[in-house]
Amino acid sequence: MERKVEQINNSVGDIINQLAVKGRRRLIGSNSLRAMTYGADYDAEAYPKQDRCSAVARLLKDAYFKTKKNPDVWITDFKAGWDDRLVYRGDFSKHSIDEYLENPLIPADYKKKIREATGDEQEKLVNALWKLRWDAPAMKRGWVKLIDGRKKYFKDAIMDLTPTKIDLIIKVGNQYAEVSENYYITCDGKKNWNTSPDQAEKEAEFEEEIRYYTKINKFKALKRLYSLLRYEDETKNRAKLDRLEAFFNSQVGYANKIKNELDILEILLEQPRKPKWADVEANLQYIKEQFSHLYQVDINNSTFKYIDDITAKNALPKIKKLRDYLVSVINRHSTAFLTEMMN
Repeated sequence: MERKVEQINNSVGDIINQLAVKGRRRLIGSNSLRAMTYGADYDAEAYPKQDRCSAVARLLKDAYFKTKKNPDVWITDFKAGWDDRLVYRGDFSKHSIDEYLENPLIPADYKKKIREATGDEQEKLVNALWKLRWDAPAMKRGWVKLIDGRKKYFKDAIMDLTPTKIDLIIKVGNQYAEVSENYYITCDGKKNWNTSPDQAEKEAEFEEEIRYYTKINKFKALKRLYSLLRYEDETKNRAKLDRLEAFFNSQVGYANKIKNELDILEILLEQPRKPKWADVEANLQYIKEQFSHLYQVDINNSTFKYIDDITAKNALPKIKKLRDYLVSVINRHSTAFLTEMMN
């Protein structure tokens, strides 16, 4: 059974509705399922529909700046469009990366950065080449500059067949929530998504993501496996889905929820507009108390003093270190279960 936008915290629901720009909207992902106790963040879909793409672009621009004025909201990323000359469809293997870096458009110093990076960092560097991002100055201009100086206009970018998605963080009481709004747009007689995706291709995409995350984030690999099983046949795969739901609702799932809250604080502290330290400190104390409920996973007792010792000056590196420690704990508990589920 799925949750509706009307059933979540109003502070979050109001922003989702505001960004939907007159289109229908619904929750997706783990937080949309009432069977999931420890949803990570809020993912929503919006379906704006206008006669002209320029009209959709204006609606999105207005919603962007209206949301940006909210002191309890931080817009952390807005992806729309691509540079189709630099699209990467590889698996992040060495051979795939080397082949991709043969593209003469990529500067030599940037190629070196990509080769030297690993894991998530390498993925971010590659994606930054072809996935177009829009900040406030770009939204005001209505265009971004591509790698060779060409301009790509926002009204055109939103219709590329790649996700148009805005990510933000919202302060809700003494907590912070991450929200993503994904746009499926209809205008000028066309859509910005494939309305009849090939099932085999979609399943192969899930399987590739499972292989990738198996190397770096076992819990995320299990989430992708869950999505694949639902996509294949929810009724046929019900027994496996039930086992996965039980695991996600276990102490490991609770630990992953805490890890995600640390991720949010890390992103928040990296923003140009800093949150009030008193608010961050209150959130850290809430996280500290959540750690005390982890009685079935191995948490070092020094964790509680470690959190108390976090200050405004050392917050970012200490939160990253705490997050990485928790990732190692979650991966340790997820490894055996993932192996079992994949066999």
